[in-house]
Parts: sequence; C-alpha cells; structure tokens
Amino acid sequence: MLNPNKETQTNSKRKIFNQYKNYDELDINEVSSILLDQYEIIGGRKFLNNDEANYFMPSDETEIRRLEVAHVLKRYSWKGNFRAPVEETLKNGKATVLDVGCGAGCWVLDLGYDFPNSTFVGIDIQSSGFPSVKGRPQNTGFLEHNLLSGIPFPDETFDYVHMSTMWPALTKQQYINVIHELVRVTKSNGWIEIVESDVDIKNLGNSMKVVQDACKFIYINISVERWIIFVLLNL
Repeated sequence: MLNPNKETQTNSKRKIFNQYKNYDELDINEVSSILLDQYEIIGGRKFLNNDEANYFMPSDETEIRRLEVAHVLKRYSWKGNFRAPVEETLKNGKATVLDVGCGAGCWVLDLGYDFPNSTFVGIDIQSSGFPSVKGRPQNTGFLEHNLLSGIPFPDETFDYVHMSTMWPALTKQQYINVIHELVRVTKSNGWIEIVESDVDIKNLGNSMKVVQDACKFIYINISVERWIIFVLLNL
C-alpha cells in the first residue's frame, strides 16, 4: 500500500462519491457545487482545494502560462528535455514513457513530437492544464489522478519514468512513497529520472528574494527536505 493512512485520508472522498453515484439525478446547481469544491479562490487566484496535496501554486490560466515558460527555460538551460541515456530507445524501441506530475503537459508534448515511435503518458492531480486532443500528437495521453493514491498502472509498465519539480507538492514521506511507486511501474533495466531545483539563487533582487524566502519556508515547514537535486536510476 502506498500510503499507510490512505483509508483514513480518503473517507471524505468516498462519502462524496457514494452520495453522487448517479450524476444524472442531480440538478445543475448540485453538479456545479461538486466541481467548485475542487478549488478555492485566494487573492483572486484559483487554488486546488485538496487536504492531501501540499502544492501551493495556483491552478489557473496564468499558472499554465508560467509552467510553459518554465519548461522552455529549463529545456534551453539543459540543452534538451532529459539526461537519461534513452534517446535511441525512444527513437527505435517503441518505448512507453510516463511523466509524473506533468502539469500543463509541455514535456510530454515535446517528446511526443520528437519521438513518434514511442508512447508518452502524463498524469497530474488536475486536468485543467492538459492540452486538448486536437492540440497534441496521437502518441501522447493524459490522465487526471492523485499520485498519493499510487500510480494507476501495473508493475513494470514503462521503459522510462520522468518526474520534475514535485518538491512543493509532497512531504518527505510522501516523496519516498512516490519513489517506491516509480520503481514499481518501471521495467527491469528501465530508467527513472527525477529533477528538482535548489532555491539558493544568487544575486537576487527584492522580489525574487521574497520568492526564495517563501520557497525555503516550504522546504523547512511543509514539503520534502532538500535531499533531492538530480537523480538517475537504472533499474
């Protein structure tokens, strides 16, 4: 079991699901209430309303644009989208690839276009940022799923598993649990790539210092400790 407290943590959700099994019996106001309860508005920004998730960034169009810009900058800085030695496999091997916490799906889209012989799947706790079916290559797919409930795929499904910038969303124990799940769904001799950032930025202006201080507060008080920077695992 991924989370020893899973039964307790999901009781409230089960009550909701049991109460609303037959959606066709609800009127529009009841359906809207269910959907709206997934989010809360703080300072004019929409945030995910989920007691299990620690993710503190907004969930709106502005945040989607930020994720897209961050992806482009990261790709430029790294001169590519990955460091695992999987390029030949992606080109020729019809590989299956998973991106955990895919956000707006930029990484999945990039690799889907670059490697049409492989299949790429992104999962995230919310689907609001997922690209439309018409706006993505046919070898890509996206699934809304809470990672804290485990990864919804059988053992040894993927040749390559990628996870980036998940420290704001997970406690240390949750992070450890997720790594166990990454290992479980990765094939023997497959690759797992985990990339996280360090918030010790140099030569900051006043605004960025506020951002850095906030990130350090999350590191210390809420999120995973600063023990993951860059990891490549060959199973």
